[in-house]
Amino acid sequence: MAGEKYFLFQRDAVTEFSTVASNTGDGLSVLAIPASKLSNVAAQPGEVIMRFDDAGIYDDIYLASSEGMPKTRIDVPCTVGTEAQLIEQILTFLTKDGAKSVMRFDSVSNTSTFSLTDFSSKAVSSKVPNQPFLYSGAIANDPLDSGRVGSDTTVFDGITFPNPALRPYLDYNMAGITGISELAEVAAWVNSGTGGTAYNITSNTGTPYKERKLAGDNSLSDNSVSLASGETLHLNTDFEHDGAYTVYMVYSINSVRPIHPIYGTNATAYSGGFGSGDTGDTMVFRHEDTDANNALAFANISGNEYNTKDGSIQDNRVDGPEKDRRLTGAQHCYVWVIRRDEDYNMYVHDYTGDVVGFIPRVIGNGNAVDFSTDGRLKINRIGGVGDNNEFAGSIARFGVVKDDIGTSDAARIARELFDKYTYYEVK
Repeated sequence: MAGEKYFLFQRDAVTEFSTVASNTGDGLSVLAIPASKLSNVAAQPGEVIMRFDDAGIYDDIYLASSEGMPKTRIDVPCTVGTEAQLIEQILTFLTKDGAKSVMRFDSVSNTSTFSLTDFSSKAVSSKVPNQPFLYSGAIANDPLDSGRVGSDTTVFDGITFPNPALRPYLDYNMAGITGISELAEVAAWVNSGTGGTAYNITSNTGTPYKERKLAGDNSLSDNSVSLASGETLHLNTDFEHDGAYTVYMVYSINSVRPIHPIYGTNATAYSGGFGSGDTGDTMVFRHEDTDANNALAFANISGNEYNTKDGSIQDNRVDGPEKDRRLTGAQHCYVWVIRRDEDYNMYVHDYTGDVVGFIPRVIGNGNAVDFSTDGRLKINRIGGVGDNNEFAGSIARFGVVKDDIGTSDAARIARELFDKYTYYEVK
């Protein structure tokens, strides 16, 4: 290895969210690759693209027809118009005797071996694929797309999940209420997840109704189920799960109002998640304790934006729904992907895929320990949850995977959900 040159790419600080492989670049904080593995260099406006041979995480890959595992790819930002010059700088460095052995591209410190690198608009992006793709560009799990689950599909109503073991157990999407007319009451909602019809929604409280897509009140590109305060939807069977999980949801609100729990149970000391009953940037999660009693402990988290440049949670802001819904840039489509890993740490991704909240684990072991993150996830209603059933909004999608799908896939799915359901572009 003496005398060999290396590329060193750093997108963000190494944190609990960092991964070793990522189809999208999300979570892949630091990567070093021998320069001898460079396969080709190309350019698009404002970036230089390098691809590398034998720089992935697998030694042997067995693929089906029409599938391929993309090469490791690095996108290095630069000023538009300087792409060819930056490529020349890199090639000159590679062929020059006596030059430094490490070529650095560091978005954290905004430094690079090459003067034409420009991190002012975006960070370096490293993509080490961990899933094959079809030659069309789609993830090659199973191209079958259906709102209802088949025997082995990993695509549920337009959203691709990582693999058959990480398919949603619960998935309430608009395919589950296709037989209900717009503006009619919703008292039943078919579960499209692998848990099957046992977890169908079969009754309601109040008169939630099927909202029209592109309606002025919710600005979603698909139908949704609109619930007023005091209304809720009841699962036919309680869903209960210990250990790691992923919850995802899409809903719309069009005015400033307190966000209350959106999923959970109806017990006085409820198991539930997400809202804290105020308009602050706070996310609250409560689980049943390990003795299966009602939750006695809860965890809360500030809804701050995770700044990957310095590895801290800061810049307190959740996009405000008070902006005029008629204007481009008004956010009414809210997407959240909530993960609990095998160690009981919790993560919250927003519509951009960024981790905007993190709760380090606190183990209660069935005792009343403040801020505990263990305990059982229990859901028997969606919409109004807890003491007063106060959530109000339009829910377009809700689902649960009985495992942690990881940083990269959670980020991708959050963006796919937002792209699918949003109507107005968010600036």
